[in-house]
Amino acid sequence: MKKVIYYSLVLLLMAVSLFIMNGFHYLARPHGAADNVPVHITALKTSLEQNSWDEAEQHYQALSTAWHKIKPRIQFSVEKDEMNSIDLSLARLGISIRAQDQIRAAIELSEIEVHWKDLSH
Repeated sequence: MKKVIYYSLVLLLMAVSLFIMNGFHYLARPHGAADNVPVHITALKTSLEQNSWDEAEQHYQALSTAWHKIKPRIQFSVEKDEMNSIDLSLARLGISIRAQDQIRAAIELSEIEVHWKDLSH
């Protein structure tokens, strides 16, 4: 009986570990509007195209908040370098928006979008 319990616990631990390491698509799924990274990227892109800097700042804050909500959930199922790249690009994007540099902001946002897509591969 002890062997059955022991092996059951080991199998359960392995199953949980596999789920965490391969569960990006489930873990990155938004649980509400506040943590939907792709929606915030699209909204920010639209704001930048229209040169609406106040709106862009609001969408940037929403994107940053969404990223920081999702980051702990996916940290074990993605590469750390990709996560660090998104953090760095977010910081540069914020500076570009405050400086109202449309080209630089668009570049940084595109880079964030590419890294987000790369996380799922």
